[in-house]
Amino acid sequence: QTTHQGGLLTLIPFKLARYFTQISYYSLPHRRCSTILLTGPKENLQFTNVYLSTNVDSAHRPDEIRSLGPLHNSSRVLSFISGDFNFVSSPEDRVHLVDSPAHMAPYQGSSNPTETAVMHAVLPDFQEIDHFAFTYLGTTVRSRLDRVYTNMHLADILITNHRPQLI
Repeated sequence: QTTHQGGLLTLIPFKLARYFTQISYYSLPHRRCSTILLTGPKENLQFTNVYLSTNVDSAHRPDEIRSLGPLHNSSRVLSFISGDFNFVSSPEDRVHLVDSPAHMAPYQGSSNPTETAVMHAVLPDFQEIDHFAFTYLGTTVRSRLDRVYTNMHLADILITNHRPQLI
């Protein structure tokens, strides 16, 4: 098991914050999720940043995903959930660079169906904002582990430029 630890950071620019009258911060007990709720006279806006368990602790990921549900149970609040989910939701999100084990074809991805099913069950009104960058670059595999989900209507996503940027 590793001794390295990650952290969460969410920055809200003043240009955005000035439109809201109250800023609330919530952190879940497992300390792998933080939420900032911006409350304003016209609208509310919510940002959640996650860092789910790695493969070493992957048995905890479904419970960590379930903990997001109560934070995002209102469709009246425009919400974004972003961060390092440490699982892939579709085979296209993981590419093996060398010959894979016998149960997988070479260069074909694999996914984490349990975590994906829990995510869809807990947050049914959320969809991923597509991006094509592999955010994990290992010696034998590339994976898209960092993603952004929103409850913004799909049409609004398509007509705006809300695309995650790899920095």
